[in-house]
Amino acid sequence: MSINKEKLAKNQFWILFGVIVPVMFFTMIWLKTVSAGRTAEGRRKLDEHLKKLDNFGNNPPRGDLDMKALLEREATLQKRQDEIWKSSWEMQKDLFTWPGKLQAALGGLKFGDPIDVNLCSEYIRPDMYHPQFEAMVDLFRLKNVKIGPDQTRDFEFTQFKGGWKKVFVNHVGNWSAKKQAPPSSEEVWLAQEDVWVQREAMKAFREAIDICARYKKVDGPTERKPGELYRKQFQNADWQLDLVLGEMGPRYYLQGRIKNITEQPQMLGKIFFQVQLHQGNAAPVVLPVEADTILAGKDAPIAQFQLDLANRPDDILSLTQLYELRDTPVRRIDQVLVGEQSYRTFDKLKMHKISTAAVAAIPPPPDGTRAADRPNTAITDNGLARERYSDITDHVRRVPLAVVALVDQAHIPEVLAALASSRFRFQITQVGWQHFRGSLVERDPDAPRVVGAEPKGGGGEPGSSALVELTIHCVASLYERYQPPQETVDKR
Repeated sequence: MSINKEKLAKNQFWILFGVIVPVMFFTMIWLKTVSAGRTAEGRRKLDEHLKKLDNFGNNPPRGDLDMKALLEREATLQKRQDEIWKSSWEMQKDLFTWPGKLQAALGGLKFGDPIDVNLCSEYIRPDMYHPQFEAMVDLFRLKNVKIGPDQTRDFEFTQFKGGWKKVFVNHVGNWSAKKQAPPSSEEVWLAQEDVWVQREAMKAFREAIDICARYKKVDGPTERKPGELYRKQFQNADWQLDLVLGEMGPRYYLQGRIKNITEQPQMLGKIFFQVQLHQGNAAPVVLPVEADTILAGKDAPIAQFQLDLANRPDDILSLTQLYELRDTPVRRIDQVLVGEQSYRTFDKLKMHKISTAAVAAIPPPPDGTRAADRPNTAITDNGLARERYSDITDHVRRVPLAVVALVDQAHIPEVLAALASSRFRFQITQVGWQHFRGSLVERDPDAPRVVGAEPKGGGGEPGSSALVELTIHCVASLYERYQPPQETVDKR
């Protein structure tokens, strides 16, 4: 095949163009590919280097002095934690009591320690377990108060709707209903914990009543007439009393005036006050005050009341009102529930390790057992809830609680303050209330009739218009028995 050199010379431009253009095209593609790969690899190495620099800046290497300072700080924080734990336990340790003779045997145990089966059988005796709830009801009663030389009476502050067995939901009515054997160690601990939490909540409500009952001494008139020894003025949120202690021959007397310091009329009827006249542990005298309805800002006289005193009074030292059902700040306890959470803090409750071990020991159901027939491991054989803690640590157990009560609207702050000041440090998580429109006629069927506790003045329910149905959700903090650091290390 011959080549036409003349034709080739004439078209050499186009021939070179056809060869060079593809070569340049493929060269550019190759350069781009190689360059991109090297750029990505360079970026990756740079990012890793920057990350190492950041870590170095945030976590610089520690020298001996740095490590010593950190260890000292850790020791200081651990010491402070132990101090808080110890002080919290010392504050609460007297609350973890047991009924009767069980206190000596079980009072020194740590929560969850094994309990002898014989002591478990003793715990559920009729004179051991249930009387603890009856004692909670008695917190709201004063018995055999001397109101005269030869006269005594009982004072009842607060009702329990339908009786304590309906109010205290978390109690075991019949320990042998499902199981004839004695309760387990786990059940005894959980049952007694329910007692501790509910009892401390009731003590807080009683403290709220006492706060309202204690009158504060205020500045008032000081001028005295002949025969008058002392003159003092006291008040609470409802009443102001101007009291005069006088001497008439060998006898002493009290008299004065009582004033309605609220913005609405108040029916007084007959109410009683304890007046402390002597220093030390001397018993106070009981002063009856009787009058009809007193308008807002108005007052009424307190008739002269002769005192039977063996010794000369020191002064009018303090004044406390003896509440009754018709005028108490906490009229009725409707329900107390352990393990009940508020809507805003609702979460999955936890089991204690003693309950976890008890559930693990339950044999698995046989094959083919329907889900509906399988035992509910969230509760014990005697109906005690295992899932009850919002938080569990080595130092504290936090137990949710809800209380529903009828309270005078003006005294809601005292109730909340008493709960927060309790030794269980009830943390209020949610509060709701609505005006009460029901009836207060119902009485505790298990309670003895208290003479004089019914409303005075002929029928009706005085003061019921100011009542609200108060629902309080809170969390109690129960601290574990304190162990010094050395004991903790040894047990590890």
